Amino acid sequence: PGCTRRRRVARAPLTGAGVGAYALALNPRSPERTPVSAHNTYLDIAAEMGIPALLAWLALLFISIGKLVSFSRFVSQSPLPFVFSLGLAGSLVLFSAQSFFDTAIYSPTLLAMLVVYFAITANIASKRSHND
Repeated sequence: PGCTRRRRVARAPLTGAGVGAYALALNPRSPERTPVSAHNTYLDIAAEMGIPALLAWLALLFISIGKLVSFSRFVSQSPLPFVFSLGLAGSLVLFSAQSFFDTAIYSPTLLAMLVVYFAITANIASKRSHND
């Protein structure tokens, strides 16, 4: 499936096939809800939404990790915020690595958890910018 995904990305690099439309792009006769996955989050995003969406996703991950690590340095004298921010950053790093082997963002539980992580990161970043 990964090779097929790369070919699909090459056909529509800016727009992709559309969210959830990859199975239909592969085989127009397939049932509407045929589960098809490259077992790679990055290839799935690029094939379904295009390279700009993949770049936005990667930016979200890297910026979030960077903000959390930066915040951990800022609060290094306080054990709880330090450990909490490094734990969140570590979780995002592990999720990013695991995303090379699975498409976890299609799991409602994991997607909800990621949204919470990103919301906490945005809150930390906004409070930090107000204190600077």
